[in-house]
Amino acid sequence: MTDQPTYPPFPDYAQEDIDALVSFIQARVKPLRDAARYDSEDFKAFQALLDVTVHLKGAAQSELKRGDSPSLEFHHLALVARQWDDHADFLPAWKPYG
Repeated sequence: MTDQPTYPPFPDYAQEDIDALVSFIQARVKPLRDAARYDSEDFKAFQALLDVTVHLKGAAQSELKRGDSPSLEFHHLALVARQWDDHADFLPAWKPYG
């Protein structure tokens, strides 16, 4: 056995990294939500996804304020963003973390 961790640690992320992911996801989801009927399950699902992005952004801000890296929040946002990995605005740096 070695003292080396099994997985390399996540890099440190800045608020700008989180903001880029949130903006990317919201730009994809808001038009879908806006096109859905207000009382439909699709609308509710799209709105929930938008709400989660806002929550993760806030959690990341709290992590950074404490001096910690928002790596978990980044991972969750990258996982969502990866659904559009064929989009021109998708950053390749997000792919390994999703």
